[in-house]
Amino acid sequence: MSLYRDIIGIYVDDSVCQAVYLHDGNMYELLDGHNSPILPSVVTILPDNVYVANSSFQSQYPRSTITRSFNLFGRSLSSQELALENLKSCVPLEMKANGKIVYHIENAEKHDWPVDDVVCTIIRYLVESCEKHIEIQVHFCVLVIPDDFNEKQIASYKAITEKAGIRVESCMKRSVCIGYSLLDTCVAFRDSGFENCNLVLYQLCGSNLICSVIRLEDGTPHFVADIVDSSISLDLFVKKIESTFCEMFFLKYDIDLYSSNEGSDARMKEVLLVQRNIRDWLLLINDVEEISIEIPSSTRRVMRKKNIKAEEYLTLEKMDIAKALLDYGIHP
Repeated sequence: MSLYRDIIGIYVDDSVCQAVYLHDGNMYELLDGHNSPILPSVVTILPDNVYVANSSFQSQYPRSTITRSFNLFGRSLSSQELALENLKSCVPLEMKANGKIVYHIENAEKHDWPVDDVVCTIIRYLVESCEKHIEIQVHFCVLVIPDDFNEKQIASYKAITEKAGIRVESCMKRSVCIGYSLLDTCVAFRDSGFENCNLVLYQLCGSNLICSVIRLEDGTPHFVADIVDSSISLDLFVKKIESTFCEMFFLKYDIDLYSSNEGSDARMKEVLLVQRNIRDWLLLINDVEEISIEIPSSTRRVMRKKNIKAEEYLTLEKMDIAKALLDYGIHP
């Protein structure tokens, strides 16, 4: 067995699904026909076939297309919650006597589709698509899970994935994926053991940076998640990006970003709002080339008083963020 050729990373949620695979020591993203790594997390069930990740079927067959299922993992819904979910879904949801939630599709060969089967179908599609690209069977995967999943939901997700015919080597949180396009240019690996590394992921926590590593040792894949750099943290990243944002704002408008006469409480609310905005964008940094930070409303009021055109957002490109972090002392 060669880890270079038979392990993939899988991510699924209610709107998109993604997969990356290793081939000849390099990591590749599964792309659609438009060279996008983001595929719709859509299942359309017709009498003659089941179609996955093709959003065109959603408009053609809305009553046969399931677009929301991932957030129902491991949950029992009240009658009110079930009614609310039905308002969001084109396909009717039903609760069975055993508590199982199923989608009911009239024109399908199999009428009832449990939530588990829908997600299992998506995962099987991702695995088979990767196998088609690398022309070899995939046996293992790293499962990317939402940060807010509880233990029951994680266990359910893992069981469904293995039902699709692929062994879950490990699970990791979605926030891990920040590192793919940003941190890999900023973090130096000094450990000689990294020479045989096949896949490195990063998770920015509030207090430190964790490097999660999959590597081959004596022919066996190992998942390592105990390499911690306490000098780098998500809070520090956010504050540094905020500082860069404030500097760019001042250079553009010749005014303090938090310029306000509404008192310290209002100013602190503005600071926290900007920092939360940056933190949310960081979780999407792989999928975007720039981030747009909202200018606080009280700052816009001050700008209008000074006859400065009050814009709502200021944009930072990804290279600006990477440069800011590099200047911060995180050297490649």
